[in-house]
Amino acid sequence: MSDQVEKLSSKRRRMLVVMAIAFIVWQVAGLQMFSDFAGGDRRLTSFVSLLAFGFWAVTLIILMRQRGVKGAPPEARAALNDELVQQNRMRAFRAGYWVMLIAAAIVFTASLFVRIEGNVAAQLILVAGVAGPMLAFARLEGRDA
Repeated sequence: MSDQVEKLSSKRRRMLVVMAIAFIVWQVAGLQMFSDFAGGDRRLTSFVSLLAFGFWAVTLIILMRQRGVKGAPPEARAALNDELVQQNRMRAFRAGYWVMLIAAAIVFTASLFVRIEGNVAAQLILVAGVAGPMLAFARLEGRDA
């Protein structure tokens, strides 16, 4: 059973990393500010953004369908949600808070040198707040496994 739990935990970690990266690409490629850096061709950044959104959505659906870990014994399901996993979730939540504060500081500092609109700043900070905990949880799960 330990091998099955390790496989399922490893799969969850990989899915979270892939989802976080796809979410970041989707959001950042959709910003007008970054399409200007890409040479002004909005079609290219829109295509990349749409592709990343599709990949993120498919990964989310797969992750949600496997939430109950169909076919796994109750012991394996319980092991995937034990006290250590719950503690890692809380640590990841805390890390996400700090990532958002650091992102806000970076955006604020950058806005002193480059014009950044308010909605772009908010979106960048929120992207950091969504992706940060996902990556932190995957790192914590890999370290504590």
